[in-house]
Amino acid sequence: MEKEPQKENLQVLWQKFQSGDEDAFFEIYQENHSQLFNYALRLSSNEELSRDCIHDMFLELWEKKGKLKSLENFKPYLFKFLRNILIDKIKEHHRMTGESNGQELDLVISHEDFLIGKEYKEFHAQKVSEALKALSPRQKEVVYLKFYSNLIYKEIAEVSQINYQSVRNLVSESLKKMKEFLLFLVFLLIF
Repeated sequence: MEKEPQKENLQVLWQKFQSGDEDAFFEIYQENHSQLFNYALRLSSNEELSRDCIHDMFLELWEKKGKLKSLENFKPYLFKFLRNILIDKIKEHHRMTGESNGQELDLVISHEDFLIGKEYKEFHAQKVSEALKALSPRQKEVVYLKFYSNLIYKEIAEVSQINYQSVRNLVSESLKKMKEFLLFLVFLLIF
């Protein structure tokens, strides 16, 4: 029952923004900027590009505020919007520099995401990080969105532009692959 008022508040905030309320726009920016920046940084590994894309996204949002549709939850929309801008900027860079644009975005899950402080936890964090490196870029992305950004499968499907069942399959395959990798490491440590 607690989620309904929060959901309603988000809808009201979005409606105020669409009506041109600068305070609502600033609140949307403040509430989402750091998560969006972390997501962009993990996709691009480039702070400047991440900042530029977020700036462009919010600028474009403000310019199109009256034309945007009403949303129950705008957070997945922001992630998807940012992802598309980031992909466009990377493609543009590839065209300008002549580099191959066949490369996927590679989500970089940093080791410090897992470090909590003590040696015991550091050891486990290192192993999880190694397991994440074994994942494909798409698998890393859905794992990040699911477990670090706390998006639900439907929202992940919207952000990553793949269907719902594919998201569920990717998360499941990713966790299975990580589990197998970690079990292999445990086996190596024992023997």
